[in-house]
Amino acid sequence: MIKKYYRNKLTENKKKILYINKKYIINHNNKYIYLNNLFDNNNEIIIEIGFGNGNFFVKNAELNKNINFIGIDFYEPGLAYCLDLINKKKIDNIKIINYDINEIIKKLAPKNFIYKIIILFPDPWEKKKHNKRRIINNEFLLNSYYLLKKNTILNIVTDSEIYKNFILNIIIDSKLFILKNEFIYKNSKYFTKFENKAVKSSKMIWDMKFYKK
Repeated sequence: MIKKYYRNKLTENKKKILYINKKYIINHNNKYIYLNNLFDNNNEIIIEIGFGNGNFFVKNAELNKNINFIGIDFYEPGLAYCLDLINKKKIDNIKIINYDINEIIKKLAPKNFIYKIIILFPDPWEKKKHNKRRIINNEFLLNSYYLLKKNTILNIVTDSEIYKNFILNIIIDSKLFILKNEFIYKNSKYFTKFENKAVKSSKMIWDMKFYKK
């Protein structure tokens, strides 16, 4: 239902952008998505989940051309903006999966292959009745653990103290990852839309990095 809603919100121009730049979009209809076959090189791969309009995602790829980047997001209006940005900058170390992370992560292969997973400002769903909608849950952590190489990083950033505490507790309880460090900052670092809102509101931002055991 959510995906259908966002499709209906696409303008004709954004639909055109999606079509023209479809070479960047990975087909998610196969039983498995083999990440080692997506690029014409053996460079490390970083996955960003929920890249939104793609400002940080694209900039990160632009500055790190020796690394491959895969973005996963179901929000199509943001996807159109991101694809337009990729095309204008002529970036070739990027691929995108336009689908729900909770479903698609089960299809990603091979195991022990990814260098880093980044999640910037995921929706905290702070109301108790909405907690089950959170991206970070036990199943997600287990699937992320399988994807990541040993001693690599799961990087999560949030401006919600409630969500920060939840994330710390669920990850520590999982015994799959070790907290490497936790930074608190108030100035722009990732330059995303939600970070900008947090900075303007003088909110604390927690940048947490977890090592796979």
